[in-house]
Amino acid sequence: MSSEYEDPIDALAELFAEPDPEPTPGFVDRLDTELRIAHAERSRTTAPSPRWGRLGALASVAAIVLAVATAGLVWNDRSVSSALEMTDAIGVQVTLPDGSTIEDPADGFDLPEGAIIVVSIGGSVTIDDVLLGEGSTVTVRDGSLVTDVVVTTSTTPTTESSDRTERRNDDGSMPATTATSEPQTMPAPLPPVGEPDRPVRPDEHPGDQPVPERPLPTDRPTQPGRDAIHPAPQPNPQKGGPTVTIEPRPLVPPVTIEPPPIAPPNPSTEVGLSVRRHGRTRRVTLRWSTGPAADARWRSVVIRSSADAPPDWPLGPGMVLLGQAPVGHPGEAVDDVPPGTAVASYRVVLLDAAGGVVARGVVQSVMLG
Repeated sequence: MSSEYEDPIDALAELFAEPDPEPTPGFVDRLDTELRIAHAERSRTTAPSPRWGRLGALASVAAIVLAVATAGLVWNDRSVSSALEMTDAIGVQVTLPDGSTIEDPADGFDLPEGAIIVVSIGGSVTIDDVLLGEGSTVTVRDGSLVTDVVVTTSTTPTTESSDRTERRNDDGSMPATTATSEPQTMPAPLPPVGEPDRPVRPDEHPGDQPVPERPLPTDRPTQPGRDAIHPAPQPNPQKGGPTVTIEPRPLVPPVTIEPPPIAPPNPSTEVGLSVRRHGRTRRVTLRWSTGPAADARWRSVVIRSSADAPPDWPLGPGMVLLGQAPVGHPGEAVDDVPPGTAVASYRVVLLDAAGGVVARGVVQSVMLG
């Protein structure tokens, strides 16, 4: 017996904790063949009566059935021993695969495949040898406690905002700008409609008043639509003054302000962790898995913390890196917890190619005191 066990019961507990091998189909076939050969040789030597022959055949069949049933019982016992059992549930809600919910199940409640466990604030629960703290949400899958974590990447899409959208004409040139700092000259007021277009005699307007001249003819053809928007140049009302021409401003395309693109929500991935203690020893087996990620260079690490702080990356005091695996691939590690550690807490952390944390799993603690 190994010297690492102080109590023989611990050695037996570790022995019974090991999974039982499943009988192979070859073993069952060989057993059937040997029984049939032994029965045939016995029939030739003793020459039993037909009644005894039938009894011998029934005994052979019974032996085969007994062997298969024994193997099935061993396999079923292994399945039952690997089922997750819940104890000490406080502030816990369990949602079963059929949609029904149970609040704070009694000790010894077996968690079926697909059950969802939600631990509220201030609550806790023990699943086998694992203690889950408040705020944990896990799903039972293949004997592991799986949680959906949000992946946060370090590179976020940047959006550039501008007052106007840059546009180009069909020939590639830039359109005219929409703003200018030069003062604008307003066109002169048009004469009242209906007044005769004739010179005014001095005797009709006593006093020293200027007499407006007739507008000079222009060579520009008449365009009703354009003239309605841009009036023809008007003469200066002062006699003998220069003629002021207002050039029409070019039409510019309307300014379009496009909203910035909406960044997609952060994706999520699954992180599963199975913690198994070997009997009452200080050896713990860890199996973990992660779902697919956006970058194949990411990796998952499992960390153990024996301090008050939960396991996290980068490693702090009392934290140990137990193993790592490429993202999307399962990992396995065996932890021999050193003596003097009363509580060992474990967590799977997902890291990117630069070593930054992109996701964290749920903390699972094992009481060793």
